[in-house]
Amino acid sequence: MRLRIGSLLFCMSLALVIMPLPSHSSDISAVHSGARPLQSAGELDYPPFAVVLPDGSADGFSVELLKAVVQAMGLKIEFTVGPWHHIKQKLMQGELDVLPLVSYSRDRDREFDFSASYMRLHGTVFVRKGDTSIQSEADLKGREVLVMKGDNAHEYAVQNGLTHTLILTENYEEAMTLLSSGQHDAVLMLQLVGFQLLEKLNIKNVVSIGSIEETNLKPAAKPLSGYEQKFCFAVPEGHKELLAILNEGLGIVIANGTYNEIYDKWFGPILPQPLVSWTRIAKYLVSILLPLLFLVAVLGIWYLKREIARKTRDLRKEIEERKLTELTLQKSETKFRTLFHVAAIPLCYVNHEGIIVDVNIKFTQVFGYTLSDIPSLADWWEKAYPDPVYRQWVMDTWEKAVKEARDAQTNIEPIEYHVTCKNGEVKEVIISGTAIQEDFLATLIDLTERLKMEEILKKTLVDLERSNAELQQFAYVASHDLQEPLRAAVGFLQLIESRYAGQLDEKGHHYIERAVAAGHRMQGLINDLLSLSRVNTQALVLERTDLNEIVQAVLENLNPIIQEKKARISYAPLPLLRVDRNQMVSLFQNLLANALKYNHDQIPEIEIRCEEEGESCRFYVRDNGIGIDPQFHDRIFMIFQRLHTRQEYSGTGIGLALCKKIVERHNGCIRVDSRKGEGATFSFTLPKERSVE
Repeated sequence: MRLRIGSLLFCMSLALVIMPLPSHSSDISAVHSGARPLQSAGELDYPPFAVVLPDGSADGFSVELLKAVVQAMGLKIEFTVGPWHHIKQKLMQGELDVLPLVSYSRDRDREFDFSASYMRLHGTVFVRKGDTSIQSEADLKGREVLVMKGDNAHEYAVQNGLTHTLILTENYEEAMTLLSSGQHDAVLMLQLVGFQLLEKLNIKNVVSIGSIEETNLKPAAKPLSGYEQKFCFAVPEGHKELLAILNEGLGIVIANGTYNEIYDKWFGPILPQPLVSWTRIAKYLVSILLPLLFLVAVLGIWYLKREIARKTRDLRKEIEERKLTELTLQKSETKFRTLFHVAAIPLCYVNHEGIIVDVNIKFTQVFGYTLSDIPSLADWWEKAYPDPVYRQWVMDTWEKAVKEARDAQTNIEPIEYHVTCKNGEVKEVIISGTAIQEDFLATLIDLTERLKMEEILKKTLVDLERSNAELQQFAYVASHDLQEPLRAAVGFLQLIESRYAGQLDEKGHHYIERAVAAGHRMQGLINDLLSLSRVNTQALVLERTDLNEIVQAVLENLNPIIQEKKARISYAPLPLLRVDRNQMVSLFQNLLANALKYNHDQIPEIEIRCEEEGESCRFYVRDNGIGIDPQFHDRIFMIFQRLHTRQEYSGTGIGLALCKKIVERHNGCIRVDSRKGEGATFSFTLPKERSVE
């Protein structure tokens, strides 16, 4: 009977076998590199383990298994065919790398290295039908026993002294033919192979002393008594590295199911399933059903008890939940009253009869009326709206709004009314509310303060516009009147240096150079401050702008320093957006100029790209410069904040502050991602709603 045994135990034993071992003189590296395939061979006729196809190529269970193992390890293999003792000799001489079907024995272990056993097969004795004189191996004494030359059966017979008369053949096909023809007494061989040969040769007068149902094939199975063979892959002695590869591949094909597929292909058709008698089936059913019925009875009693207990728990839980609900309602009512009275807006609760049930503290504070002043809705109409005509309009409008809210099951639509307070003051009030069945909760929002704030806001806007105009005037003065004396001072210093060059010593020249440099820095600082102020004071001129053209214009502006530093600058296609063109030029020019300035690399590399990010477009400017310590990432966007001295790098410390103002003016944000010495990536966003198709 074929037994399907899991591969777990086999894989555990295999793990010990495939541990890396030191290699001897093997050229397995050539196999790894693909310089040559592994060389192997199959026996001439050893079905179903090794067979020869009509075209002369090797096939069979062991051959196909070895191919799968080698393929799993990413190697190649070639097969030839030949008699067992010939291919065995070639393996010993190193002409072959591996044989797919070699039975393990202690004697052979001195000649070869063996993989883990992939199949165990038990032998038997074949005799002519009707010969009852041979019932076991012990009956072979003094008989003529046929075995294949060099086979494990041959070694087994010699080692155990089964008989002194062994008849050696080239293959088992010859042995079976001789026995069938009446020559000799028995054949000692593997049971499964023998049955295959009997079927192939159509021999009817030879039988086994055992039974095919007892045959056990797969590894780690319970052995039968007597002759047994453990089939393995064999490599020349000392080829440990190749052996480790084969063991690892064997573990893979067993784990991924390939072994079972090959097994079913070759052994499925030849191993019949055993028949089970009805008596045995009945015994099994009785042994299963009686405990099962007992278990069902026990489970039934347990289930009934559990259901009773569950129903009792559910009933108790329901009682507790009802009590908890009542308590929660009481707490909710108390909480509602508390919130009602401490609410920051006036509230008024009216029932279905038009009775005002309650008003909160804020209601009395805003309008002056207490609950005793307006006990009903009619009293409220009369006191809050003294003009009869206006009162009627208010009543009609409110009743219509309440009816529509109840019909649509929505909130009462907010409407603005003129409410007369208790002290006679008239306030602008928006009244809305929520219909609660036939009652309603009215909310009243006093607009008086908001209207006052709107007036204040209008005045503030006027003041802001005047302030901006004054700031622009200051910018004009700074750009002309403040710079004029500075230019004159620098000019006179340069004139002194040129006219009195021969009369000035080295220290005098140095002082003049420092004064001129300071004047130029002051001019740059004033210009940068003017640019920064214009970002906030000048109106944005949003127009359809191709940002690719902006980048191209900036690259032309910076071309001298780009050529000087041999910088490589690349940019992906950028979108069309509605932006202020001049401010975009200033933004990209500052970022690119910084990327070129703060770069010690022999060839600066700068990349510009854009990605969509939700409702915005995010732009990236990446460089391979000196980088920025994370602790200074926020500081660099503040005005006049420098991380280096002027001797190290020129500048005013305003450039990145200007970039931040420009991005924020366009409703975006800017940040930097960088580490010291690893370059920097500045990224900023611009809203997509300004994008142009």
